[in-house]
Order: sequence, then C-alpha cells, then structure tokens
Amino acid sequence: MNKKYLSLLAGAGLAVTVFAAPINPVFANDYDQTVINSDLNAVSLPDHITLTWSADPAKTMTITWRTNKEVKTCIIEYKEEHGNTTKIEVQPQAFKTAATDNLQGEANLYTITLNQLKPGTKYLYRICDDKNEWTSYSSFVTESKETLVANKFKFIVFGDSQSGNAKVPNYTPFHTTIENAFNANQDAKFFINMGDLVEKGQDYQHWNNWFNATKDVIDKIPDMVVQGNHETYNANDWNSTKPVYFVQQFNVFQNGPDGLKGQTYSYNYGKVHFVVLDSQGEEESEDPQGTVDPAKERAMFETQAEWLKTDLATNKDALFTFVFFHKTPYYNKGNRSNILLKEVFTPVFDQYHVDVVFNGHDHATSRTFPIYHDEFVQSPAQGTVYYVTGRSGAKYYGDLTPKVWDAKFFDPQDQPDYQIVELDGKKLTIKAFKQDGTLVDTYVIDKEHPQNNTSNTENLPSRYNTKQEIPAIGNSLKLILFGNMSNGRTSTATLVNGKAYADINTIAAYAGGTYDADNKVLNIPLAPQKKFQLTDDMLTDNSYLT
Repeated sequence: MNKKYLSLLAGAGLAVTVFAAPINPVFANDYDQTVINSDLNAVSLPDHITLTWSADPAKTMTITWRTNKEVKTCIIEYKEEHGNTTKIEVQPQAFKTAATDNLQGEANLYTITLNQLKPGTKYLYRICDDKNEWTSYSSFVTESKETLVANKFKFIVFGDSQSGNAKVPNYTPFHTTIENAFNANQDAKFFINMGDLVEKGQDYQHWNNWFNATKDVIDKIPDMVVQGNHETYNANDWNSTKPVYFVQQFNVFQNGPDGLKGQTYSYNYGKVHFVVLDSQGEEESEDPQGTVDPAKERAMFETQAEWLKTDLATNKDALFTFVFFHKTPYYNKGNRSNILLKEVFTPVFDQYHVDVVFNGHDHATSRTFPIYHDEFVQSPAQGTVYYVTGRSGAKYYGDLTPKVWDAKFFDPQDQPDYQIVELDGKKLTIKAFKQDGTLVDTYVIDKEHPQNNTSNTENLPSRYNTKQEIPAIGNSLKLILFGNMSNGRTSTATLVNGKAYADINTIAAYAGGTYDADNKVLNIPLAPQKKFQLTDDMLTDNSYLT
C-alpha cells in the first residue's frame, strides 16, 4: 500500500493477514421460488443448450447440451441466416455423475465444435433427438474481422449467482439479472460468470435450475465461465472435490496447465487477452475428510503462476489484458484475506502489467486504486485495478465494508447487480448496474487519451483528509485492521523512534478475541488453533508493535 501506511498495513501482520473478523449471517432474498423449479430428470428433447468457445471465436462455436439416456444420438442443424443447411450427427459422451449426488435420472451429454464458420456472420441452429423432436431455432454470431481490427465490443460480467440455500435451489434472482442485462445489451458478444454459479456444485438439482435460469441467453452468446469454491462442494456435506459437473458442462479452451484444464485457460477476443485462473487451492487440496493440504494448495497456485508467466509473455502485444478468478486478493469481507493466493498471483500481474483483475466471492461491487507491488500508484498505466463484481443471485452478506484500497465500493444489499465491460480501441469502460438498470459505477481507462481516465481521487470517501495522495491519509498515522480504517475504535497509532504502536485490546476486540495480559497471549476464537504469544519486545505500555 501507500508507504505512509505500509508499515501499519503489512506490518500489522497478525491483524491483517491472520485474524478472522466476526462473521455476520448470510442472507438470501425472499424471492418467489416457483419460477425456476425444474425436477432433476433430463427428457428426450435436448436442453441445457450452452454456447462456449474452445477455439477461434471468429471461425468456431462450441455447443453443449443434454438428453435422457434413452436418446442414442442427436442431429445438429445449422446455417447462415439466409444460407444452406448443414446437418451433423453427434454421439453422446459419458456423463460422469458426482459420487455424492442424489441424482435420480441419468443423462447423456453432447458437445460439438462447429468449424470453418465465417467471421462476423449470424448462424441459426437447432438440435434434434432420435425421435425427430426438434428444439426451436436459436442463433449466434461469430467474431467479426472489424472487431479484430478496431477492438470494439462489449461483454457482460455476473458476480456470484448461487441460490444462497443448499436445500432450496432458487435461481429466480439470477434469472431476472441475466434476463435484464441481456435485454439491455443485446449487442454483447459473450458473458462471464465469476464463480459460485451454483450453491452446491456436486448437487445436480442446482445445475438443473441454473441452466433453466440462463435459457434464452446462454444459447445465444457464449458463457466463458470462472470456477468458484461452491462448484467443488459435495451434495451431502460441505467437503470438497474436483468440480466434476462444472468441467463437463462448460467446454472451454483446453490450454491450461495439466490437471487444471477447463478450470484455467486463456483466449483472445478483439485485441484483448483474457485469462481465467482457478483460485480454489484450499478446496481442491482437501482429502475426503475435509483436511486441507497446504503444500498442495501452494503447488496448485505456483503451477498456475508459472503457466501464467508464459501465457502473458506470449500475448504481450494485446491492447488490454484481463484476468478473472473467483477469490479476492483485495477483499471486502473481513475474514477473507486470501494471503497465499495474493502472494503467488499478484507479482505476476505486476510483472506483465495486467490492466484489470476481476474477482467474485465477496458479493460486493468494488474497484481498487491502481496497485503495483502492493502499493497505490497514480495511474492505471502504472498498476493493476482489482474489480470485485458483486452478486447476480440471491445471496448477500451483512458484513461488507469499504477498504483502504477501494476507490469505489457498493454493497448490493437491496438487489443483485452486474457489469458491462466495453472496449473501443484503446478505451475501456466498465459500468456497474443494479438488476433494475440503475447505474452505480463507471470506470474508464483510455490509453490513447489518459486525461479521460476516471480520476483516482474522484469521490474519495470521507475517511481521506486530502486529495494530494492516493489514497491520502492526512498527517497522522492510522491503525488499519483487515483493510479498514479503525477510526472510532481506537486513537490513531503512535509513532515512537520510527516504530508504530497501537492498543492491543482494540485489536483483540475488533477480531472478536481477547488479550490475556498476564500471559501475553492473544486469543482469536474464530481461529481457535492460533494463540499468538507476544514477546516483550513486541509490547510497550500494553501496545502492540505493528
């Protein structure tokens, strides 16, 4: 962070990187639960029709769907809007069910990549089962040559769409969000889900209702998905596994590292390079009893970081580079510091200058000041902006707060939200909208005319005393806990001989713990395995050396 509180923020080591803040309850809005309410079983007529890219967006389209097991083969028919029809027979793939799912009706899964398509062309398509039952026509458009030259296009981003209730797979809120977003932006070329698409990734009832919620959008524009932690959760408990259903249903580029294909990948659209990472090191390193292997977690992140270096170096000429993953290096929820992920990934973003990192997980909508080597910088040309994408579904939190790194913070308590990302040559515009279309944020990076960039000091929260620094903190030192200014909780920190001190009882109270002064032990009940023994040189007059 900015040097004036780097010694406090990073150096307040225990307070920032280890403590868990009190957890407020999770809420799910009281939506009508009858709109999206399908049963588990597939039927003979193809459904869950999904578009993705697994190859060149200008010349291909990948289409995936399902039927029941009774259907032995399907026919896909496609044509240019006013052209001749091509028919292809498609054989089913083995549909691997999650071991912990209570799935009753078995299904067949089908996928095909249509090749040798014309750039910038609208195609109509429909699918037939072996009983001569046809779906309605849908359509898609390939990437145009003009897009490749002018870099002019838009896409939609949806934060977590999960139901918020494992027993009630209610995706009506997301249905409304995606429908409203698409209707208002029918020129969008694709959309991106930022992870936690469903509440329990190994419970197929959730996927069944999620696909029903996305119908009439996901079959018209591709969904270039990001995996979240909820995609790993078993149906019968909250232990984790590999994201079985997620990987099968979304056929994306298979250019990621071994063991993570379909979860980590990259692609280009226009003159923008897109990278998707898997942030679920904790969940995917669990054993069947739910015990996390820290070595496996680190290895998973480091494998991706090495792959990412090669990927970004290969695509260094892109006008913009965006990275997408679920968990947040710069968070809004008090107990989600994700330190290991941040430690491994962010130096690569700094080295290759990623323009924007998009995250989910926290269900807040926020964007940071540009950050380079964990310090604030004046211009997006000097650092990376981290954008947390809110929530598009039912689930929201009661304990989100703006952090010192946030230039913009919005808590979507009253309704879900989404982002529209628009490219026009060397200009990037990100707009955040509530589900009803209310605009809540606009952010601009214009590389050709940087004077048009959104000011880093525009609408600074009142916690900042001046606009001379990014962010400015005035003349006195501030105590920062979990990214929060602790104004109102304690006096400002004290500087003695170049070392900063703050009241340890305040830190303990904020973290929901206690400080045992007799034994010099800091106890954090949310992390009962951690008791922090403080030595004499860390304490001066009941203060904690930061």
